[in-house]
Amino acid sequence: GFALPGIKNFILGQAQIIAQHDFGLYSTAFMRLANVTPWNRKRYLKAKKRAEERGAIGTVRREFGGGETMQWVQEGVYRFNWMNATEAFNRVVAIEVGRMQYMDVMSRILDPSTTKKQRKMGEEFLRRMGQFTDKDILEIKSGKILEATAEGREKFDTLLRKFESYVHKATQGGTGVLDVPAWMAGKHKHWFLFQRIATSVTTHIVKGVVKPAITFKNFSPLLKYAGASLSGGALYQMFKEWMFDEVSPVESENLLDEALFYLWRAEFLGMFGGISEAIPGLNINPYKDVPSTPDIMREFTPVVARNLYNLFDTAVNRGKFSH
Repeated sequence: GFALPGIKNFILGQAQIIAQHDFGLYSTAFMRLANVTPWNRKRYLKAKKRAEERGAIGTVRREFGGGETMQWVQEGVYRFNWMNATEAFNRVVAIEVGRMQYMDVMSRILDPSTTKKQRKMGEEFLRRMGQFTDKDILEIKSGKILEATAEGREKFDTLLRKFESYVHKATQGGTGVLDVPAWMAGKHKHWFLFQRIATSVTTHIVKGVVKPAITFKNFSPLLKYAGASLSGGALYQMFKEWMFDEVSPVESENLLDEALFYLWRAEFLGMFGGISEAIPGLNINPYKDVPSTPDIMREFTPVVARNLYNLFDTAVNRGKFSH
């Protein structure tokens, strides 16, 4: 079971990419990157190098403070449990799919036959996934970035690099000041590394999956996210049963309950699913043996923070803080 964290990280990361991108483009990019033939291997290495240049690979390595001890954890544990490998692959896929969809959205915005609603959805996509400003959108609308001039090529490359630098954060999580609440990005930010990643992902679920359904009546991202999470949760449960002889807490005859369990297993609600477990006494988890808090937070939260929580919890239970 050493590889389970990496397997789950891969499954959940791919579900996020599927939800917020065109499935046809995702399929094309994924198959190209997953193909191990020599030619495609070169393509993957080129894509990985591009991801490294955009700061997409090695997020945990850069952000996880703690000196030599944490460096050992990073180089040892995360490599051993496939977390490093799956994080890198997920972010490479996210950037490559994003590049393809960026080109598609840009062409739609410039196409005179595009409807007002479609154009607005395209602009919203660029703002959400690439942190594009109104100025950036105007640059695209002007058409100058497609001109065969030095200035046009420079503007095109600049906007593309910007999009590549942010698009992977929208599905795999970011840790910068634009990605998480200010209190998580302060001087104690290393204590909240995985919470920052989970919070960033959950924020983008709301913006990229829930909001389109409400604002544009576009339920496609929500349906894709549900479908990918359902499949991912079922696959992960299969691994758990295969490796640990774990018994599912739901009856297979009840298809609805089983589907809901798979969604829970895939952390469909993101950070919202863990709120009940974080509030003492609430505990509304319908599957008592399957915590909803993201695995990456439970397993790698700094020991000091966990001990402080346990100390406080013990004190409360013993009545030391009661009146």
